[in-house]
Amino acid sequence: MNPNLNTHFNPRRVAIVGASEKGLWTAGFLKNCAGEHSKIIEEVVLVNPRRSEVFGRRCWPTLSDVPGGIDHVIALVNASLLPSVVSECVDLGIKAITAVASGLEDGSEQSQRANSYIRNVCLENNITLQGPNCYGFNNYSGAFLSRYGVDHAAIPGSIAVVAHSGQVGAAIADSAVARGIKLSHLVSSGNELVLDTNDYIEYFLDEQVKVIACFLEQIPDPNRFLKLSHRALAAGVPIVVIVTGKTEAARRIAASHTGAIAGADAVTNAFLRRAGCVRVDSPEELVETAGLLASRGIPDGDRVFFCGFSGGAAELYAEEAHETRLRFVQPSDATKDRIADATGLERSAIHNPLDMTLDGARNFAALIEALATDPEVDILVAQGQPLRGGISDSRAAIREPREQAFSEALAKSGSYGLLHETGDCQPGIEVFSHEPPECVHYVFGMTGIKALSRAVEYSQLRAEVLGQDFETKPAVGSQGLSAGRTFTESESKDILAEYGLPVSRDFVARSADEAAALCSRVGYPLVMKVHSPDVAHKSDVGGVRLGISTEVEARVAFDDILSAVSAACPDASVDGVLMSREAPPAVEAFIGVTVDPVLGPAVVVGLGGVFIEIFADVATRMAPVSSVEARQMIRELKSWPLFCGARGQDALDIDALAEAVADVSQFAVDNRSAVTELDVNPVFVYPNGGGVLAVDALIQT
Repeated sequence: MNPNLNTHFNPRRVAIVGASEKGLWTAGFLKNCAGEHSKIIEEVVLVNPRRSEVFGRRCWPTLSDVPGGIDHVIALVNASLLPSVVSECVDLGIKAITAVASGLEDGSEQSQRANSYIRNVCLENNITLQGPNCYGFNNYSGAFLSRYGVDHAAIPGSIAVVAHSGQVGAAIADSAVARGIKLSHLVSSGNELVLDTNDYIEYFLDEQVKVIACFLEQIPDPNRFLKLSHRALAAGVPIVVIVTGKTEAARRIAASHTGAIAGADAVTNAFLRRAGCVRVDSPEELVETAGLLASRGIPDGDRVFFCGFSGGAAELYAEEAHETRLRFVQPSDATKDRIADATGLERSAIHNPLDMTLDGARNFAALIEALATDPEVDILVAQGQPLRGGISDSRAAIREPREQAFSEALAKSGSYGLLHETGDCQPGIEVFSHEPPECVHYVFGMTGIKALSRAVEYSQLRAEVLGQDFETKPAVGSQGLSAGRTFTESESKDILAEYGLPVSRDFVARSADEAAALCSRVGYPLVMKVHSPDVAHKSDVGGVRLGISTEVEARVAFDDILSAVSAACPDASVDGVLMSREAPPAVEAFIGVTVDPVLGPAVVVGLGGVFIEIFADVATRMAPVSSVEARQMIRELKSWPLFCGARGQDALDIDALAEAVADVSQFAVDNRSAVTELDVNPVFVYPNGGGVLAVDALIQT
C-alpha cells in the first residue's frame, strides 16, 4: 500500500486552490470540508491570487504564502494550470492532491504533455493525485473532500466505493442512503492519471473493509487487478462491480470520457469471473448486493425458502426469483411437523414459497425458528415491512417483534437469512436513526432478489476460483509468429498440432493432375478445399467439395473449386487445393481465441459448424484454462444435452474436447503478443473414447 494514502484520506489541514464564489464547486467542497461531519479536518484554507477573500474567508495568493503545512490540496483550477499546482506541491512537500478539472482527456498533444508531466512528477515524488476529472472523496469516518451532498448523519460503515464517474458515484451514495446502507468511503477516481482503482482496492483491503464496490469504465492494469481480486477472495472480501461496455455506444462514450478501451463484453465477463468479482447492472443493484454481503456475509449454499404474509407476495417472489441462482427447496418432513404443530397450518399447505396466513403470522417466531434449523435450507427469506421515512411508523408494534424473533432465530441457529420488502419503497434517511436487531437486513423489490442471487454467485465464484490453479505453464510450441498475416488452414493446423490438438492430415495439390495423383495417398472418400489465406469461409464461395471417390472426380473438383473462388474472390491469393480424407460424421464443436487489447487472450468453446453463427451457443474464459475448467465451460452450453447423449444418442468424448480447449488456450497464452484471433471450426467430437478431430483452423496475427 502507498503509505501516503492514509494521509490522502485523513488530512488534518486542507487547501482549496482556485477557490471562487463562481459556480458550485468551491461552495460544495468548502461546505463538506469545513462542515460538522468532517471531524478529522482541523482547518481549511483558500488559495487564489485574484481574490483576497471568498465567502468571507481569507484567500492566500499561493500555497507558498499559507503559513504552516498542508496535508491535502484540492485543485479547482483549469486543466492548463494543474501542472503548476503540482510543481508547487512538490516544492512544499505536499503529498496529496485531488484534481477536479476536466479537459486533460481530449487526446490533444498539449494534454498528453501535461498528463505525462503530472504523472511522472507525482510518481517521482510519491504524491497521491486523485483524478483529474473527479468529484473528490468522502471518508465517512470524518473527512469529506468532495462536492457530494452530506445531509445525513455521517455514520461510517464497512463498504468502500470507487467510481470512475462522479455522477454515478453520487447515484450510488444516494441509493445507499435511501436503503440505510452505510459506506466507509466513496471515491470519485476520474481519469486515474496517477492513482487508479487498484491503488484504492489495495488500500481498502489493508483497511479491512467488508465489501468493495466499483463502477468502472475500464479495468486498469488487469494483472494487478487480478492479483488484488484473488487477495480479496482469500480474505473473504467481495468485490462487486459495474463495468460499462456492453454495447458499442457505451464503449464509444467510455473512450471519449476517460480514454478507456473497453473490452468486448464476453471477454470482460470472463475476466471478472477469473478474478472472482460479481458483476451487476445498476447502481441500485450494486448497493443492494454490497449491503447484503456486508451485513449478512457470504451464503453457504443456494437453497432458498421464502415465507410471506400473503399468497400473492409468495407467488411474486417465486416468479421474480425464476432463472436466478436461487434454488427453491421444500422443507423436511420434521420441519413441516413443527410448523403445523406451532401454527395450526395444515401440513399440506406448508410448502415453498409459503403463505403464512393469519395463523402463521400469529406464530411467526415458532415458524421462523423451525425453518432456520432445517438442514435442507441454506437461506431463509421472510417478507418484511421496514421502517419507512416520511410517514407515521404505525407498523412498529408489528414490525419490531417480528424483527426480534427473526434475529433471535438466526443468531441461535447460525443460519443465513434476510427480510424482503415486496415493493421497492426504500426506508429513506430516517433509517439511520433506527438500528435493526442483529442479523436483520432488508432488501427491496426485484433488485433485492437479484442481490441475493449475486451473493450466491459470489459464494460459488469464490469456491471455483480458489479451487483452481491459474498459473501459466511453460511455452510448449510455436513462438515468434510473424505479425500482420493470416495463416492458411494447413499452416494453422500444423501449429496447433504442436500443442497436442488432433488435426486432420492434409495434402496440397497445385494442379488437377497432382490432385488425381494424391488420391491414393489421401484415401477415399476425400474432401477438397481451396487453399488460401484470403478465404476464411470456404463453403460460402464454393471452395469445398465432399465425398470425392475417384481420380476423375478429383480433377473435376479441383477445376470447379478454383473457378468458383476466382469468381467470388478475384483478388484472393490461391495456393492450390487442400485434400484430406473425409472424417466420419460427428457432432461439430467450435474452439476459438480472441485477444482483447486490455485484458488479454480468451478462449471460447461452443456448438460448431454452421451453428456457431446461428445460435452463438458459446462459453468464454480467460486463457489459459485447465481441462477441468474447460469441462465446466462445455457444461454451460445450451447444447450440453447434445454432448451428453440426448434422446438415446451416444454420449460424446467430453474429456477429449476439454483437453483440446485447454491445448488451444495454452497456445493463446504463449503467442498472445502476436495472435489476434483463432478459429478451429469444426472440431468433430466422437462418442466416448473416440476423441476429437480438428478439420479446419485459421490463425490471424
